[in-house]
Amino acid sequence: MRILFFLTLAVLSAPFILLSSLMVLGVWETQDPFTYFASRAFLESFKQSLQLSCTVALISMGIGSGLAYGFYTIMKRGYRRVYFFTLLLLFMIQPVILLSVFNQVETFTQMNAFWQSVLIGVLHLAPLASLLWIYFFTLLNMNALYVSGQIASRWNSWRYILFPQLKIRIGVLFLLLFILSFIDQEVPSILGYRTYTEDLLAQMTLMENLEHIVLAAFPSFVLAAIAVWGFIYFANDMHYQIYFQKQGMNQTNRYIGNSMIFLILAYLFWMIYMLSTTLADISLKGLLKENSDVIIQSIVLALLTASLSLGIVLSLKEGLKRYGSGIVALIVIGLLFFYILVPHALVSLALLEIYQWIGYLGDSGDYLIFIFGYLFILLPITMVLLYLLQKYEREDHFLTFFPIAFYDRWTKIILPKYSIQWTIVLFVTALFALNELSVSILLIPPGFETMVVRIYNLLHYGDKATIAFLSLAQLFFVILLFILLGWLSKRVAR
Repeated sequence: MRILFFLTLAVLSAPFILLSSLMVLGVWETQDPFTYFASRAFLESFKQSLQLSCTVALISMGIGSGLAYGFYTIMKRGYRRVYFFTLLLLFMIQPVILLSVFNQVETFTQMNAFWQSVLIGVLHLAPLASLLWIYFFTLLNMNALYVSGQIASRWNSWRYILFPQLKIRIGVLFLLLFILSFIDQEVPSILGYRTYTEDLLAQMTLMENLEHIVLAAFPSFVLAAIAVWGFIYFANDMHYQIYFQKQGMNQTNRYIGNSMIFLILAYLFWMIYMLSTTLADISLKGLLKENSDVIIQSIVLALLTASLSLGIVLSLKEGLKRYGSGIVALIVIGLLFFYILVPHALVSLALLEIYQWIGYLGDSGDYLIFIFGYLFILLPITMVLLYLLQKYEREDHFLTFFPIAFYDRWTKIILPKYSIQWTIVLFVTALFALNELSVSILLIPPGFETMVVRIYNLLHYGDKATIAFLSLAQLFFVILLFILLGWLSKRVAR
């Protein structure tokens, strides 16, 4: 068990070590390593990325705060659950699917590429911002805010009570939204808006000098390092604030939240309607027959990688508990967050280089490296989900005093206790796997295709019927999983 644990840590750290080594070599071998960063092409693409990412992050934060406020004006618990899961569902819709919907809106097609990219980015990230705002509000010390409201003006209450509690979280939220927008290159590339990440992917596709490619990714490394530090700082701050949890905020106007539920549900059904109108005169049977393999492959891949990710994270948790320390745990968490915060194509590039060192292993090797690419993106998501679901559980040491066999411990104690929570994590992680595009572009094996990859490819060629059909298929699968998640969440609550 100990050997397996440290072997897993070695595999997890291999891409990071390789990328860091390539960056050092790039600086060492290049006479003037900062020539690229001073070039006009880099400065222009980087400026456009900054403009796009800052605009998307700020607008998403503003809309998200309004949606979060609406959540706390809702009185009924059932309506809150619908509101929460609808926001999560909207975040899970891949940006290229949003683009396939809005390409049918004339007003959208008349906008320039920048504002088209901003709109798609905001519609994708605003639901995530609202979910994080809802979480942040649950950590506030509302007693201090209520008392200050009785003796001071609202402005002073917000300035001296509310803002000091939120300022770190606001910074972390902006940084997260900024990076998620910064590393996304699929939609801007389709719309013709040139960004830094798109330029980096173009260099990878051409397979130029690896050291120079990784050196060009230096800004992404810096952003990821700042973000990891910010999340660790936020986690320490949250540790001291968690005792001020509350059940809700002052419901001043319940109609605000109910109206927001109606609007976000109307938006979801409008997307389904727009995609359905494209298929009005098309043979659905023919489209299903033509794309059935892609749909099945996507679902199987999502469930397989989600299951593997859940098993690895559970093993890591057990290994850290037995053989690790606080420093080791911090390094593992930092590594996992690094992989999800840098452009995913960089992780794919490192895996390809490692695969070339090992040697060609045939078709099985191509699929193995493809699955590894997914796992490096899904592991941090799985880790966070498990942490959130098991955060408030107290560890039971009573059974350690009895000699219970490993098989009986798992089948009669652990699985009955955690099976529902693990199923929730599995489904949510599968949704992220279903939407993964950046890894697939570089690592997908020949002859294999997923729904989101086919949608991305067809958006360049204008096959509207197939795009609409695959978008609906993916959207309905996401909705089905969320129906199951809603049912499971009730059982966890009980």
